[in-house]
Amino acid sequence: MTLKSLFKWYFSTLLIGASVTCIIGLVSYWMTGSSLFGPVNLLLLTGLLLPSITQLGFFSYLVFNWLSMGLVRNQKTFNTIQVLFLLVVFGCVAYLNVNKYNGTDLWMHLSIPMILLVVSVIIGKQKVRFTQKAAFIPTLFFMFTVTMLEAIPTMNIKGGEAPVSSIASTVLVLVVCNTWQILNLQRWTRARKEEKSNENQSLANKQQKKS
Repeated sequence: MTLKSLFKWYFSTLLIGASVTCIIGLVSYWMTGSSLFGPVNLLLLTGLLLPSITQLGFFSYLVFNWLSMGLVRNQKTFNTIQVLFLLVVFGCVAYLNVNKYNGTDLWMHLSIPMILLVVSVIIGKQKVRFTQKAAFIPTLFFMFTVTMLEAIPTMNIKGGEAPVSSIASTVLVLVVCNTWQILNLQRWTRARKEEKSNENQSLANKQQKKS
């Protein structure tokens, strides 16, 4: 990834996350008279915090993916491990919610990981259209597992203080940011590959002139 692409990744994700957060806050204020993310100063702070969390999660996933591919060289085995991790995270979130809530509240809280899983599948298929078939499982893993891990502190399962609407809004912002990042990854890395190819071509031309 070139320095230019790095700046594009950072500031575009930050801008998108902040915009979505502010829109959700303003719409909720217009409909209910109170913002889901609190007053204006807290709304702006949340708009910068959430995309920053997704950027950290995205970078961590890239490092995890790079290290794991070095240890597990078989792509099918690595995909299986990612699916198992996904199921573990889904199971843990479901179990914690079952222990904490009951009745209508339980199904409202369980609907969040269920909807996220469906959205992750859709994004995974879109990623395949943009790149290749092998990108489906990694994208599915990133969109669900990483997004859910990013959202767990906000869900506050132990305290049970955060309302479902606030949790859903936070997850929505995280999903939008992570979708933007994973679907544009090949564009940002392609710039580096093209730059390297141009450098190699330029070096080859210089060598030909010398000979």
